[in-house]
Amino acid sequence: MTTRDGRGGIAVLALVGLVLAGWAVAVKSPLFGLREVRVQGNVRLSADDVEALAGVGDEANILTLGLGRVAAAVEADPWVRRATVVRDLPGTLVIRVKERSPIGWVADPEGGVVVSGDGVALARRAEPRRLATIGRSPQALDPGTQVSTVLRGAIDVVAALPPRVRRQVEAVDASGPEVTARLRSGAEVMIGRSADLTEKAAALDSILRWAGEREVALAYIDVRAPRTPAVKPVTSA
Repeated sequence: MTTRDGRGGIAVLALVGLVLAGWAVAVKSPLFGLREVRVQGNVRLSADDVEALAGVGDEANILTLGLGRVAAAVEADPWVRRATVVRDLPGTLVIRVKERSPIGWVADPEGGVVVSGDGVALARRAEPRRLATIGRSPQALDPGTQVSTVLRGAIDVVAALPPRVRRQVEAVDASGPEVTARLRSGAEVMIGRSADLTEKAAALDSILRWAGEREVALAYIDVRAPRTPAVKPVTSA
């Protein structure tokens, strides 16, 4: 005599068997074969670049594809800050990337590298090309490596600046107790400690706008106290 519990157990086993059989069929079905890789959010990297980083072949099955593995492979490129990978059934893989942007240039024994706001060396470059110089590294920096913490103060300052202000900065020096900067106009900027950088960046932006509108050449800008900044115009000889 079969008990109710016995019949229930048989039913569960049968259901599990059907699910496994269906999964096996789906895995082998060409319906879920990878037919398209769609890349979103890329700017510097081409869609082909991202697809090559992902390393997925045409024979891949989208149901069994390891999304975390694909994301990690894309994030191995120093230009990619974050990658998100999702399935769009039946046969499309969507890769969304957030890229890093170059904000400065660090000199090293082999020339120099451009770096991102989170301190990652992005690519070798012989010249700054309108990027602020952010100190010197005693070791050669390979793309993808993290810049020394000694330079973090300068990097944080440059990263906090609006792009229109960042383009006016020639160099930032964080080697001393306080951060200083030199503008391409020749003006010296006292920034102070690497704190309240958002307020200091806003104060510097306002001063440069004011000076530009009035065609005032500045020799010195002090935003160490961002609520009460100070400036010194260039005086004629």
